[in-house]
Amino acid sequence: MARPHRKYSANELKEIAKKNPSSSEILQSILDEFSHRKSRRARRIKDYVKLLLAESEKSKRVAQASPNSTRRSLFSTDIQPKQKEPDGWFPWPLTNAPATKFGYLGDVFDYKDGLLSYVGYKVGHNGERGQVRREILDCIFYKELPNVCSKEYMEEWGDPHSPNRLMKLANAIAAFARNEKRNRRGDYSKAVQERERDLDYLYRRYYKGYFKFNWPRIKE
Repeated sequence: MARPHRKYSANELKEIAKKNPSSSEILQSILDEFSHRKSRRARRIKDYVKLLLAESEKSKRVAQASPNSTRRSLFSTDIQPKQKEPDGWFPWPLTNAPATKFGYLGDVFDYKDGLLSYVGYKVGHNGERGQVRREILDCIFYKELPNVCSKEYMEEWGDPHSPNRLMKLANAIAAFARNEKRNRRGDYSKAVQERERDLDYLYRRYYKGYFKFNWPRIKE
């Protein structure tokens, strides 16, 4: 059986699912890919995608029963590119962390101390200045990376100055920001603010300025 999502990591597949919550076809294809994966992280994200698929199917049934209804799905944000995008295009990650009827759905991390921590990227009250953080991010994008964790984890980062490298870097920062927004056991406002500034820097310098990718259109 063909596996169109084989090259994506579990977290990347979760991001794709989150950006396409109303597409039963995409969600089902992601579930099919997770049927080949047995890790704990894969099982957790598979359950999350099942919830999205169930909500999508429910919304379609409601729409079919009431064609004139304007009722919106719980997961109503649909992100799509404005037009056909160049090779390597990916939707820029968001940091909004809304609650749903399933509670706060957090992002999954297998490694407590990953690459960003290893190379000295820190935000918040004990973090680095903005200029230092940007220099670290530039190095991560352009250079060969140290072997921090498992082979599978390192392969997720892709090649230097590639779209995959930028996607992994942006998704990691955005995921940390979303989890910090959900954390009620402390004040992470400064950390979130600095991560969002760093995401804006990566977007302007590399997503838009290096690859010439377009910001995705958000359909309301």
